[in-house]
Amino acid sequence: GDAGDYIQTATADPDPPFFPTFGGTCNTSIGPDGVTPYYIPAGDSCTFQWGFHPTHPGKRTGTGTLVFVTSAPIDVSLSGKATH
Repeated sequence: GDAGDYIQTATADPDPPFFPTFGGTCNTSIGPDGVTPYYIPAGDSCTFQWGFHPTHPGKRTGTGTLVFVTSAPIDVSLSGKATH
């Protein structure tokens, strides 16, 4: 984007079987200054991962949401399939 922002939280619905992880190149728990949420400078990008831990076989769908301090939240579609 054309302005930097902080990622404040990441959520998953339903949780479980989907859950936010701290993999990828973004981390919502701490920013570069060691105190604030993760900062993404203008023009930069990062990746975020959600985990999948199903309790029974079958396909499941859900929504992952990244919430920013000053920007609109971003929703992403999640899907996973458990084989056993």
